[in-house]
Amino acid sequence: ILSGTPETVGSCISDLQRKIREKQEKDETFPGVSVGFARKEKDEPIRQALAAADEMMYRMKKEEKAADSRTNQPKK
Repeated sequence: ILSGTPETVGSCISDLQRKIREKQEKDETFPGVSVGFARKEKDEPIRQALAAADEMMYRMKKEEKAADSRTNQPKK
């Protein structure tokens, strides 16, 4: 997502996550997604921004898995 404001990015991510949850409610095999993003400064190399976004994505994935393991009940 290329965006001029953090609010726009946050709104897009929230919308994506909502749509994924809706799909998962209908199809429990529908996969989830981890999201990462970074702001690229004018003089910053693009690879640096991509690395920061990747780092955030993996951190969020780890946190989401930990939260899922705490909240999921064993299936009967």
